[in-house]
Amino acid sequence: MKLHISFSVMNLQQALTIAHAVDKYCDAFKIGSPLLECYGIAGIKKFRKAFPHKTLIYDCKIIEYE
Repeated sequence: MKLHISFSVMNLQQALTIAHAVDKYCDAFKIGSPLLECYGIAGIKKFRKAFPHKTLIYDCKIIEYE
């Protein structure tokens, strides 16, 4: 079993601060749609640079129909 922590916030610095605090307790980080929408690939690169050893999961919703 693997534990991942999901970041569905819009503040990249806040997400990275939290990620550093919980890094040793989880196997992967999930970067949610709010971060991707606000920061795009730059946000992903910052997570990768800060956590080169960590599995990163990207959650992106392209479109939603009601």
